Amino acid sequence: MRQIELTSFKIRRFSRSGWAVPFLILLVWAALILGLTAVQAAPEPPGPAPEVPSSSEITDSIVQIGGDVEVPANLIVQDDVVAVGGDVHVSGTVHGDAVAVLGSVTIDGEVRGNVTAVLGDVNLQDGARVDGEAVSVGGKIKRAETSRIRGKTTQVPFSGVDLRGLKDLTPVSEWWLVRAGFKFLGFLGSLALAFLIMAFFPLAVEKVSDRAGAYPARSALVGFLTLLAMVPAALLLIVTIIGIPLIPVVILAVAAAKLLGWVGVSVFTGGRLAGIFRFDEGRPWLNLLLGAAAIAVAQLVPVLGWLISLALTLIGIGAAVDTKFGTGQPWFPLKGGPGTGGGSTGKGPEQG
Repeated sequence: MRQIELTSFKIRRFSRSGWAVPFLILLVWAALILGLTAVQAAPEPPGPAPEVPSSSEITDSIVQIGGDVEVPANLIVQDDVVAVGGDVHVSGTVHGDAVAVLGSVTIDGEVRGNVTAVLGDVNLQDGARVDGEAVSVGGKIKRAETSRIRGKTTQVPFSGVDLRGLKDLTPVSEWWLVRAGFKFLGFLGSLALAFLIMAFFPLAVEKVSDRAGAYPARSALVGFLTLLAMVPAALLLIVTIIGIPLIPVVILAVAAAKLLGWVGVSVFTGGRLAGIFRFDEGRPWLNLLLGAAAIAVAQLVPVLGWLISLALTLIGIGAAVDTKFGTGQPWFPLKGGPGTGGGSTGKGPEQG
């Protein structure tokens, strides 16, 4: 009985510690990933193996990133055929699946597995044979009268939105996908670091967020002056020689201001979005997630995304510096306004 009471006390203590929300978010995220991985279509019973002509060529699998895949009539692929950012055309024989992401799949040969097109069409021409299923997400399935398919066909269109030309608007290439992958990993790392900052310095994040929202122009000006002052400050430290070891300290301080400012701006942006979509605005963890995701998406817009990123960086750095990293009164006096209080909780003025 005492063991049950101790366990209940630990659970209540954990739920009040502020870590319950991020822990649940990560737990749900992991459950979704595992669930999507576990859900797989039941394999279709394979038909009789075709005879291999003596003039045919055999290969294991074909995977192409940023281009089309062509399977000629004299080629037999023992495994899957995959194209990311391109089309797949099968005139020969594929023993596995034929998959195109940001592209279409055209079959006038034989596919022993499934045929899938994501943001593209599935075209089954005369003489096409598919032993598995045909799936088109964001496109259409077009069948000729003489085409044969043993499995079912599934078509998932995006109502009112045609995304099949996305690959023509996006510079899909190997290097583009690699850069996109690194950017996504960097975003996840920054988000994890932001959660740690929220956990250990919640009041500082709150004050920086309030300052950025109440005085965006002032914060941007302070951020610009801060970055501008770095050059003469570094030169002065180099001239004095003794101050050279302090240069890394200055760089780290500006980097810390940028990171804290990004967290604060993300929380403020997420709070505004939560209000628009009628979510609970009093959840800073949810606000951080919404704001960070919205800012990351906005930065993908050509030209405008760069300007948005620059403006938010200046505002974030300025808000962090203006509030002394969220620990005290601003360096310069403010003439009234919500930014003079102790954050959105309204508990009084900031303590210097």
